[in-house]
Amino acid sequence: MKKYILSKDNVINFIFFFAYALVCFNFMSSSVLFIKNYHNVIIYISLFMLISVFALQSDSYQKKSLLYIFIASLLGFISYAFSGDNTFILIVLLVACSKKIDFNKIVKFDLIIKILFVFLILILYKLGGTEYITRYRDDGTLRLAMGFGHPNVFAAYLFFICLDISYLNYKKMNLFWYLIIIICLYVSHFVCNSRSAEISLSLLLFFSFFHNFTEKKLFSKKIIRFMPFLIFAISLIFTKLYLDNNSFMIYFDKLLNKRFFYSAMVSKYVGFSWFGANFSNIVKFGLDNAYLNTYYQYGVFSAFFLLYCIFKVICYSQNNKDYKAIMCIFIYLIYAFIEKYSFHIEYNVFLFSISCLIFLKLNNNNERIEKDD
Repeated sequence: MKKYILSKDNVINFIFFFAYALVCFNFMSSSVLFIKNYHNVIIYISLFMLISVFALQSDSYQKKSLLYIFIASLLGFISYAFSGDNTFILIVLLVACSKKIDFNKIVKFDLIIKILFVFLILILYKLGGTEYITRYRDDGTLRLAMGFGHPNVFAAYLFFICLDISYLNYKKMNLFWYLIIIICLYVSHFVCNSRSAEISLSLLLFFSFFHNFTEKKLFSKKIIRFMPFLIFAISLIFTKLYLDNNSFMIYFDKLLNKRFFYSAMVSKYVGFSWFGANFSNIVKFGLDNAYLNTYYQYGVFSAFFLLYCIFKVICYSQNNKDYKAIMCIFIYLIYAFIEKYSFHIEYNVFLFSISCLIFLKLNNNNERIEKDD
């Protein structure tokens, strides 16, 4: 029988994964009745655990890595001071603490806990342990949140679960996995009526099935690297066109459930910001574009820092011909155009791939080694 050795690395890994599970559960359980008064406690416990992980492995960080972490942390705390939102602090801490953990293991863990938590919340919903949240479209279509904070939130978790599945089974997708994605697509349409999830899951099905074609014709092209900046620029341009009463944008806005209207309102009331703005006073404007949400809520510096990191991850993935990573990034970047949850790490585990820029790289034998060695 193999003896388990309780090493420092094992302790660090356990604390990291436990803290990440707490972070995910804290956000997924926003409408669970008996937890509503404990969300701040859970997030503080998670932050304390992550800071402990950072301290425990602080002696193993290289100087360049510490510099990157310091810059990112500074932006995170500044954006928190101006916006009152801890999204960037969470991203920085989680990415920094994932130094010694293989990215594939994080994705596998993310898939397991998200599936478990989704089923748990659905059970609590059926037992009356969550808020009963519904929404209606202008045409009267009923939308159910099924125990989550919003129908789009439930659909977002279904989408990111399917993204995990496609990443882990890239080129090995079978009928079972395709059926899971189709079921999630069905729920997204007929239960949540989330157009953003429907579009993204449809793209995921296409790219998963035609992966050989897309690798050669799309994911290997260098233009893909600039997607974060291109879609951000398009978001700004479309908002400006809507403000100018462009007829096409008004029609497009109706198809996407007033997303450009809300972008225009936030642009009008918040405007340009270096370090971010507190959205609590304009919460009635549902800014669903993740690029603009990051830009207005967390500020110019934080937005460009995050988009630059994603740009570099795509470059890194293309250099290593990691097309499964590029596929997932490509899809969530499109998803981010119409859904703000794309750049929240408690939803999007693929933001952990930023760690490869700070700490690790792959050699020809696919072994993880220190970047600064």
